[in-house]
Amino acid sequence: MNIAGMTAEKSYLNRRKALGITVRRLEFNPQAIKRYYFANSPLMSHFLTALSSTFPVGEQFFVNSVRNVRDKVSDPQLQAQIAAFIGQEAMHSKAHGEFNEAWRRDDYNLDRFQNWLNECDKYLGCVD
Repeated sequence: MNIAGMTAEKSYLNRRKALGITVRRLEFNPQAIKRYYFANSPLMSHFLTALSSTFPVGEQFFVNSVRNVRDKVSDPQLQAQIAAFIGQEAMHSKAHGEFNEAWRRDDYNLDRFQNWLNECDKYLGCVD
């Protein structure tokens, strides 16, 4: 079972069914997560927390990339998928932001790493 509580098979079947993108409002309580939330493993939990700290910058990069070409798309179905993708990435970014903020309150210093990612994004954001 993966971190989301979903088997790989179920995840695969859900992806196969998804012809469109559904924006899901994600709500969870990051304060309720145990310190070693992944298999009670400090190593994996810290690794996944570090990985989570990269997601808001990455998700914003993907959203900006799609926004930069949206006006060149004439297909209404593709326009709807772009809008849904942007909405879904916004929900992901919000959830990871809340998760990351909970770890900051628990004395994890994610700021230095995230500042570095933001600096990298300044250069990547220039790519057309």
